[in-house]
Amino acid sequence: MKYFRTLCLPILCFSLIFTGCTAADRPSEETEQGKESGQTETSVHSELQAILDQDPEDTIDFTYDMDAGSLIRWKVSYSEPVLSVHDAEVTEEDIRNETEKFLSDHKVDAPVTDRTSQEGDIIAVSLTGVWDGKMIYEESHVEFPIGSSGMPEAFDKSLEGVKTGDTVSTDVEYPADYAEEDLRNQTVHFEIQVLDLKTVSMPDYTNAWIRTNTDYESIEEFEEAIRQRKREENMKTALWQWIASVTELISCPDELLQIYQNEEIRRYTDIARYDYDMDFESLLEKMGYESEADFLKDNDSDIRQLIKIDMAVSNIVQEEKLTASVGEYLTYLQTFVEEFGCKDVDELLDIYTEKEMRQKFMEQLVYRWLSEHVVWHSDTES
Repeated sequence: MKYFRTLCLPILCFSLIFTGCTAADRPSEETEQGKESGQTETSVHSELQAILDQDPEDTIDFTYDMDAGSLIRWKVSYSEPVLSVHDAEVTEEDIRNETEKFLSDHKVDAPVTDRTSQEGDIIAVSLTGVWDGKMIYEESHVEFPIGSSGMPEAFDKSLEGVKTGDTVSTDVEYPADYAEEDLRNQTVHFEIQVLDLKTVSMPDYTNAWIRTNTDYESIEEFEEAIRQRKREENMKTALWQWIASVTELISCPDELLQIYQNEEIRRYTDIARYDYDMDFESLLEKMGYESEADFLKDNDSDIRQLIKIDMAVSNIVQEEKLTASVGEYLTYLQTFVEEFGCKDVDELLDIYTEKEMRQKFMEQLVYRWLSEHVVWHSDTES
């Protein structure tokens, strides 16, 4: 059933882009169970209470039971990061992409009623696809831009010139170089019902619009803020890539791997449930996996990469004795409260565990330390 993955993944992406779902929209299992049992809807987490009971000037303890340094090997000294100035460069194309992304977040949808569909319109359909007598595609509602469905061109072309309520019956021949080998040079019969049709218009990018919709007074000021933010993002990316390149995971205990595998399954379970209204097993099937074991095997290198980075972060924190106060940590948590639209820090921990938030905070400490020690060189330097 691997061939099912090609249509599904673009569809999942389109759903996320055009419907959206933030982590703050997701109630935790603990919260839902509390409601069912008649308990108070929110209660202070024990991990958070332990922190709140401390003096804001107290130091956060980052001590781990496991010696992270025994699991990794440094190829060069982590205390001397050397990066190219090119890694932090922000191009005009970067600025243009960021402004277009921002404008896209403020785009206006308008129903198409005075004409038929054309390339670029957002179309919502229900569909079935039959190949070799078997139903291989079945979606009750999927939305995507015409011309960007991720399917063969003939599929999108069949959706041009239609109106809401129309039914399209078409045979789509898959090209010889199609990603899924099983469907190469094969023909799939589609029955498609057009549920909705709309067009998207971008706002006028003017100083007046910027003043109304942002905290900036002009396009120039707005784009300079983007430049500074992108440079910071580029520096972070470059530093983490450098850490990954100079670190080797030499040991990965089974119990540690199991913890990270469970976290990966939990993350995809949340994605399945709250973004696509399905269970984890159904999402795996949509992605082309026959079992959880296949999923974990396919993602093994990514999981181990994450373990390597986390162990590197923990090791640097321990070796350099990086510390922060309880007050600094709570301020950091508050930034996530605002980002996710949570009521308070306690509600934030319905999304992330305190352990996860502490790991994120440790990454910030390590990044700050690395950025103070990095040596930037030009591409012409040896």
